[in-house]
Amino acid sequence: MSRIAPDYALALLRAAAPRDLTRAAWKRALGKPRPRLSPITDRERARAASALVYAPLLFTDQPLGAIYRERFPRAFGRMRRRAERILDGEVEIFGRALRIDAPLASADPKWRWERERAGHLVELAAASRLHPALADPARALIRTQLERFLDENPPGEERADTSPLEVAVRAIHWLSAIELAGGARAFAPRFISRLAGALLASGRFLLTHLEDGGVAPANHLLGNWVGLHQLALALDEPGWRELARAGILREAARQVGDDGAHFEASTAYHRFALELLLIAHLGARSAGAPLALGPTLLGMFHFCRGVLAPDGSDPGFGDSDDARLLPIVPRPPRDRAYLVALGAALFRDPSLKRRRAPACEEALWLLGPETVRIYDELPASIEAASASFRQGGVHVLRARGIYVALRSGPYGQHGVGGHAHNDQLALVVHTGGRPLIIDPGTGGYTGDALGRDRFRGTAAHATAVVDGAEQSPMFAGRPFALPERARALPVVIEDRGDRAWMIAAHDGYLRLPGRVRHERRVTLHRAARLLFVEDRFTGRGEAAIELRFPLLDEARLGAGAKLTARLRALAPFVGAIDPARVVEIGGRAALALLEDRPVGPLALRIQDAPYSPSYGTVEPRPLVAWAGRLTLPSTVRVAVVL
Repeated sequence: MSRIAPDYALALLRAAAPRDLTRAAWKRALGKPRPRLSPITDRERARAASALVYAPLLFTDQPLGAIYRERFPRAFGRMRRRAERILDGEVEIFGRALRIDAPLASADPKWRWERERAGHLVELAAASRLHPALADPARALIRTQLERFLDENPPGEERADTSPLEVAVRAIHWLSAIELAGGARAFAPRFISRLAGALLASGRFLLTHLEDGGVAPANHLLGNWVGLHQLALALDEPGWRELARAGILREAARQVGDDGAHFEASTAYHRFALELLLIAHLGARSAGAPLALGPTLLGMFHFCRGVLAPDGSDPGFGDSDDARLLPIVPRPPRDRAYLVALGAALFRDPSLKRRRAPACEEALWLLGPETVRIYDELPASIEAASASFRQGGVHVLRARGIYVALRSGPYGQHGVGGHAHNDQLALVVHTGGRPLIIDPGTGGYTGDALGRDRFRGTAAHATAVVDGAEQSPMFAGRPFALPERARALPVVIEDRGDRAWMIAAHDGYLRLPGRVRHERRVTLHRAARLLFVEDRFTGRGEAAIELRFPLLDEARLGAGAKLTARLRALAPFVGAIDPARVVEIGGRAALALLEDRPVGPLALRIQDAPYSPSYGTVEPRPLVAWAGRLTLPSTVRVAVVL
């Protein structure tokens, strides 16, 4: 049993829910012996292979070629081209094209796990449904790659670093690839027999290795149950099915809040949890044993809609490893628009249908061609001018082409913060339908400990750093824990048409000698296309304050003629501003510090900072910072000209 460092244990005691701590301590004291899995017998294998032939369908069995050509003509060709590359041995991992048998240079096991999840086989099998000429080569490659994996990883002999979540996702993808490629009948009986035995072993492994030992188990445990549920349906294992059903419903109730947000303080892991629950919902419905997940899923789809940016992305708060289930359609890592369209079609909910947003391909595969007619007949709705998700910790103001998201809320996992960042009061801003002020992303997980903490740290986000401290302390050797110390106060959000504002605060800096509290008021003047960011710092004595704004586009000091004219027109709002002290951003927006003399000199700095557009990719982007020592209390105002 590994020991927990005293400082980390104390942080957990301060942050986590008492019931979670009690349960985790009890499990830790009892231990959890891992039984050696018994070999699969020939009789068990034969029974499972027979069950696979009659497994419930997750995907539609109706022909899709004609409607694909009509509604998604580019996608029809794209699927063939990508399938041909897969048949040639090329796979895409975290947006990079790699040879399937090439060694992976990264020390982060996520790269190997992502390849072994075999999402590319799901995409290949789907393409073979649309392009019959690919059917035989696709089946041959699926068989070859699965048999090679089983040769290298015999069932019952999982590697020491095997994550049960990976076993679950891999099983879901294997089952999906077989179904989309024609079902078990389309493959040689000997191969299906071997596959059935491996899937039985996967189910037994999940049943005995549930990831429920942490202080607040999260998406891994949910994934364990969903994987076991899909295996139970495919292999006709009623005992597993009932256990998994209970586990899924229990975790859905525990992990999804009343506002529809998943409880990990990560908009990306909200997507992953939503996809898990969606697969469980559709699989159970197909098997004639529905799960009571409809209201939960509908709430999760509405959270996606509520936080969606004009370009169809989410704000990117918290961790993201770009995890997806059933990746039939290649999507940018932060794309969430397709999920909203899928939710609209599934629940026939017009409030989820965005104006000028087309139906999504995923709905065709999961719901059938009739879903296009259903979606087309739904009236579209416009986004709410403002939205607030208390448990999700995301609050949004909108105007035409303008989007302002504020992060203020729980760190997730009942205070453990496994996938949270130190991003309290951070902003993400879009203008002209494109990102302006950005969240920096994730970078990676275990390959680079310093890089991991740099992306999680306060200084990476569009918020304030006080005395160089983190909002909540981070602990060496704990890349998936960020115990909540910076507790958010309830957010006030008011919308009066042309003017709307949000007021938020956190107490993470109260532990500093000056007992500093940070409050941020964000005011959007819609007609003027102007955003005020007003930061108030209360406490005693002096404090070093740094306001940081990571940007997508290039930044330069000084305003051009067009921006100077705009500043003159905005004088009733911002007063007289020296154009030489303005930071122009990409020729389309600007940042300006207001009224800095009454609070003391704040030095401006424009520098490069790391930005991660996808998992494992890091590139430089500009960051604008104003820093200096202030006598408390002090208020600093920044204007964002949109």
